Amino acid sequence: MSAQTSTESFPERPKLPQELFDLIIDQSRDNKSSLQELSLVSDSFCQQARRHLFRSIEVTCAETSGEPYEHFEKDDEYHQSLNNKHLTIHEFRWLRLSVVAGRIG
Repeated sequence: MSAQTSTESFPERPKLPQELFDLIIDQSRDNKSSLQELSLVSDSFCQQARRHLFRSIEVTCAETSGEPYEHFEKDDEYHQSLNNKHLTIHEFRWLRLSVVAGRIG
């Protein structure tokens, strides 16, 4: 009997349907640390985990002068965060923009 060589191919592992993985990830929807870890497993895990991690976001501006939300239009950091390829808008269920009185910091 000969030893197995490195050129010998292994049988292909069976592939489980994405829906099964999605159900597993959905069970962790309220556990942020688990979702963060699951998002690192693979691209397909990441996509489903993001749906829960970023189901809602809130952006707050601490400016008191000017028209509401005009500060969001001028804020480069805010625009960069929304244009981040890892946080695409279709993953949000809701987005809330708010202006609070006073400055932060």
